Amino acid sequence: MMIQIVVRVAELVDDQYGNYLLQHLLQLNDHSISKTIHNTLKGRYRELSKHKFSSNVVEKTMLSGFSDIRSEVLGELICPDEMVDLLQDSYGNYVMQNALSLVEGDQALALIRVIYSCIDSLRKKIQKKWEKLLKTAAFRVTGSEDLDAIVAMSKKVSTPASSAWKQPQKRVKS
Repeated sequence: MMIQIVVRVAELVDDQYGNYLLQHLLQLNDHSISKTIHNTLKGRYRELSKHKFSSNVVEKTMLSGFSDIRSEVLGELICPDEMVDLLQDSYGNYVMQNALSLVEGDQALALIRVIYSCIDSLRKKIQKKWEKLLKTAAFRVTGSEDLDAIVAMSKKVSTPASSAWKQPQKRVKS
């Protein structure tokens, strides 16, 4: 039964009920199941983040607890050329808020830098909301809300494509 479900991930992710099944599977915290779902969705995370049902699966994929998977998802989502689109999208916005609340250390600094770099392109209402979210994340990570200083400091931080972006994988209890 599990194999039949995993084989149909691409179909279930966009389904109004199937997405709940995938979310449940991701919450099992089984690395092989999470990795199989992730591998099927790989390359589509930005697109999936903009849809009502699949955006929930993207969020659960990041929440799955496996840093290798989360890092790869974030690596796809952090595209400066398409960030404005995600931040202004009604579903992508929540995915990026979730991502911002999950990341730590260098990943957080890199994400803050990318979002901050396109903040002037956002509509005023959304811009103010993201400035507040970025300050909160910056304070959580660095103890400071000075976004200009944090962005300047984070330019020395790796990007998602570099090896420093990766974090060690969470151990699964046997």
